[in-house]
Amino acid sequence: MQVVPGHTYYRKANFHATVKKVTKVDDGIVHFEVVYGSHQIMRRSRSGTQPLNRFCQWATGELPADYDFHRLDGAKINPTYILHDSVGNQLVRASERQIGRWQKMGFDIIAEDRQYRLRDHETEKRLRALWHQQPDQNRYFLSIRNEKCCVCGKDYGLTRHHVLPQRHKQKLPQWIKKWLSNVLFTCWDCHLAYETQCGTEPVAYNPDDPEGYVQAWEAHFRKTMQPKFIPEGWHLCWSDVAPNPFKPGCKP
Repeated sequence: MQVVPGHTYYRKANFHATVKKVTKVDDGIVHFEVVYGSHQIMRRSRSGTQPLNRFCQWATGELPADYDFHRLDGAKINPTYILHDSVGNQLVRASERQIGRWQKMGFDIIAEDRQYRLRDHETEKRLRALWHQQPDQNRYFLSIRNEKCCVCGKDYGLTRHHVLPQRHKQKLPQWIKKWLSNVLFTCWDCHLAYETQCGTEPVAYNPDDPEGYVQAWEAHFRKTMQPKFIPEGWHLCWSDVAPNPFKPGCKP
């Protein structure tokens, strides 16, 4: 990497990015000013020096002069791709990481130039029974779900938001945990706004009605946040629209 005075360089780690503007390179030493970062970073001294080789190791890359630094923040968003069945029909949208997991599980998936297709008819049959029982599931599992905040529509600074907080999800039996779509993408501001309003449960947990408990959390999220860009067809628990194949005594 060539380090040029007057240019800006960034490092992305966890949720926040740090941006440094190089003011001078002198005898193998980079002089810089921190122009963007987390609140903790920006409270420190904003100017400093670093050996050139260490600076190059630190930097993820260089930024254009007019770049909006806020767009660097947020969770890493992985592109998603359509997985087709054996005859070319769209089956589900998933990231390369998820598709890789399925391949390790033994799913016979053909990959050509990021085009993915199932070759195993039995796996195809199982996945269709699981994901495509109702139209809402069809729309949701084929939609792009990580491109913007589901509440306000902001397309940067996104984080994975658990509609049913993890501390409360632990109360649920395993058969219903497997039938949740509990993660939506929100911007950090909307995420914090919801967290401040969900300290108490909307209803008390009743072990005889875990599905009702989950439905109460979905209703609470929708009423509290009024999400305008929620993925089409989304339900927190698919028991609202389809029989739960994981429920004891239920056949998919």
